[in-house]
Amino acid sequence: INTSTISEAGHGAGPKMAQKVMELGVDVIVTGNGPGGKASQVLQRSTIKIFAGAADGSVQDAINNYLAGTLKEFTLR
Repeated sequence: INTSTISEAGHGAGPKMAQKVMELGVDVIVTGNGPGGKASQVLQRSTIKIFAGAADGSVQDAINNYLAGTLKEFTLR
């Protein structure tokens, strides 16, 4: 995902990124700690599953942990 226009936005980047992944039809997000409050509000309107706990290690480690089922599913509030 090209995030250059989103990251240049400063404030509101989280909700804009959340909207973008929804538009792209993403099914799963693997993250370190989970989305922030405003991004969570946007993602609540989706069926995207979010898995947290991938802050340490490489991207390949995160993928392996997701596939192994060792990441915790993040519950949106």
